[in-house]
Amino acid sequence: MGALIEARMIHSCKIETLASSAGTADEYGIGPVDVPTYATTKCLFSAGKGGTKVLESGQHVQSLPTILLPATAVIAEGQRLIGQSAGWISTYAIRKVYPIWSRVLDHYRCDLEAVS
Repeated sequence: MGALIEARMIHSCKIETLASSAGTADEYGIGPVDVPTYATTKCLFSAGKGGTKVLESGQHVQSLPTILLPATAVIAEGQRLIGQSAGWISTYAIRKVYPIWSRVLDHYRCDLEAVS
């Protein structure tokens, strides 16, 4: 099943990896600056479907974008990724990670939150 999912991953994104320190601290002790690095991977973005939330102004549909990532991706909640495909070019934070199993880890499904 993993090959079938990977064949449907038609989008691309950059996933934040370990940050490296650049430069040195200044005379006030501020720094060095952490510079994130990114790894590019295939993925599949989709507009998630959520329930409804009742507010004073009425009912609003909750919908989070989601992404499918291969099992080889190294991800964690709070990590950032940058969409590189048309319609998904933005920076997102991973809100929730769901590993999808089929005897072995097949892929990940993640809820995203747009941050810019």
